[in-house]
Amino acid sequence: SRSGRKYPFNQQRRAGILKGLESWEIKMESIGIIDYLGLTSALSKYLDKLNPIYDHTIIDEAQDFGTTELKMIRKLTKTGSNDLFLCGDLAQHILPKSQDFQKADIDLPVSRSNMIIKNYRNTRQILRAAYQVLIKNIDEGLMEAGDLEILDPDYANVSGSEPAIMK
Repeated sequence: SRSGRKYPFNQQRRAGILKGLESWEIKMESIGIIDYLGLTSALSKYLDKLNPIYDHTIIDEAQDFGTTELKMIRKLTKTGSNDLFLCGDLAQHILPKSQDFQKADIDLPVSRSNMIIKNYRNTRQILRAAYQVLIKNIDEGLMEAGDLEILDPDYANVSGSEPAIMK
């Protein structure tokens, strides 16, 4: 599933990409190296053998954890009060992984009370420019699904110069 993609790949391009990925995996195996996706794939074979051994788990950069990694964390952590603490910024989600908390058996009560809404990294002007790029290029279905919340650029803590695009 490629939900949220505004510009889908055609069949020929998709086939080329999959062939390239297959070649990458063959190369990685032949030189004895594994990347994070390969590691996740290898470990997922043992998902049913994992037992809860931790009372609490803290995950930073949670936006980069896919459903499979979240399942592993859930399996390793005992269910209880404050069992999982996930910290991340969905707006910084850059890895092409599916992330479904329900499929990972994680009850994620999302509300304004447990979210940091101030942006401490960017100026108000940069956020406004990024907001315009996002709005003009995002698939409406992703917005309607409710999986993405876009914070008001005015939540930025600082102001600065207007960004410029140079060629």
